[in-house]
Amino acid sequence: LLCEVYGTLIAQGTESNPIVFTRPPDNTTYWQGLLFRNNSNGTLQHCQFSYGGKANQYGYDASFINNLGASQLSIEHCLITNAQAQAISCSDIGSGDSLTINDAQLNGCGTDGFWINDSDLNLAVNSLSITGCNRNPLSILPVYAGSFQNLIMSGNANNYIQLCFSGSLDRSVTFPNHGYVYQCEVSLNSNSGTVVTINPGCEFRMADNSYIYFYGAVQAIGTAEQPIIFTRYPSSTAYWQGIRVFNSTWDADFVYCQIMYAGSADTYGIRRALSNDGAGNLNLGNCLIRYSNGHGVIFENMQNSDIATIYNLTIQDVLYCGFMGNNINYHELAVSGLNIVNSGDYAIAVSADLLDRFSGVTFSQIGNPYIAITSYNQTRSATWPSFGLPYRFSNGFIVNDWVTLNISAGTELVFADYVPYQCEPNFTVYGALNTLGTETQPVIFRGLNPSLPSTWIGLRIYNPDAVCTLNWTTIMNAGLDENYALPPEFCLLYIYRGTVNLNNCTLKLSNHNLLKIEDN
Repeated sequence: LLCEVYGTLIAQGTESNPIVFTRPPDNTTYWQGLLFRNNSNGTLQHCQFSYGGKANQYGYDASFINNLGASQLSIEHCLITNAQAQAISCSDIGSGDSLTINDAQLNGCGTDGFWINDSDLNLAVNSLSITGCNRNPLSILPVYAGSFQNLIMSGNANNYIQLCFSGSLDRSVTFPNHGYVYQCEVSLNSNSGTVVTINPGCEFRMADNSYIYFYGAVQAIGTAEQPIIFTRYPSSTAYWQGIRVFNSTWDADFVYCQIMYAGSADTYGIRRALSNDGAGNLNLGNCLIRYSNGHGVIFENMQNSDIATIYNLTIQDVLYCGFMGNNINYHELAVSGLNIVNSGDYAIAVSADLLDRFSGVTFSQIGNPYIAITSYNQTRSATWPSFGLPYRFSNGFIVNDWVTLNISAGTELVFADYVPYQCEPNFTVYGALNTLGTETQPVIFRGLNPSLPSTWIGLRIYNPDAVCTLNWTTIMNAGLDENYALPPEFCLLYIYRGTVNLNNCTLKLSNHNLLKIEDN
């Protein structure tokens, strides 16, 4: 049996005299329930429903209270028990339709407690208790996460909030910490102009290969006691894609967040846990990125005006690089406190223009123990720090005109092997170069194998803009050029015009000339 409402149903009992909807005492079958049709209205107060929600003949779930587009439906001080399938469901909702639930108990559901797959509903739920559900106590669209207050779930097949059907966050959304995990069957994707707020203590478990994309602002600010966690399903051995913020994101805050088991390949085969794709302002602090099946953090498509502040970040157990910024523009990046542990590839791979933006960096168990330089030019005056790992250059590098580059004591620069017409590893200066080496911490320019002569082209200083001073600097393993020059032209250090001071320097291990000075 089914009670269909096309007009208005008002069932207002009292606490001492509730209105009861149930089957006859001598009947053992279930009845279907109440169905509110499009443009109908309903007010249910102090009502008790039992032994309904019968599945239909096609095996689809039915619900005790089925909202198919009621203009206004209110459920207050009500009890639903022993539903064969779902207790409450909402679908086919029209824009402006509203559902208000206040003080409702759902006890005993064959499938779901509360189920909604339409994003047009104006939903407000306060004091909802769900127990004894055999599937999901709450199956909702992610946009409704903030529509619940004082939610209680216990004794169900699982006690998490199932986010499903569509992950589109087409409005500003708050994810409260209800005390239950958000289980994401769908990827989350926020629209430009929206603000997504995630409260301390929230935990998101992401389906395999799913992702979280923020095109608007995001505020994910946890605490030391209640971090925000993004991870995979406990039963999964695969990975999800990770979190990505875009150039339409004017503000992105991730504080005391943990991003775990991300790094599944996206459409273009890129693997990472967190990607900054040009956010206007990124604040990433006191966070942990661990078990990535790709890179830890990737920066790409940055503009000069973009701001990124990173502090107390740990990247641990990642398959590829810890921090990747592949040939990105200089921008207002500030990294203070970066700990990279057990990366399968480089610890850091970044543009040379950003090297001086890092401080407080520590490493251990690095698979490819270098800082990879992913750009080909130094375009701004700066001082490169010594991180304790060598800088690695895969091809030629230029210090541009009107740029002064200082290299700190103890820094080691390592150049790839020369391959004719393919790889021309050299260090060329048009601006000015100063090395700040000491007797105990020299600056070293060398090839990959320090015992072999002439494996890279060498250091070239062409008519520099200012005096260049090299202190306690060793240049070795160089002296090669392409086949268009005669062997006498090969040299480890070449100086063309300008003033260059070599103080306590060592030039060694070349098959050809060590030093050539021309046209001074």
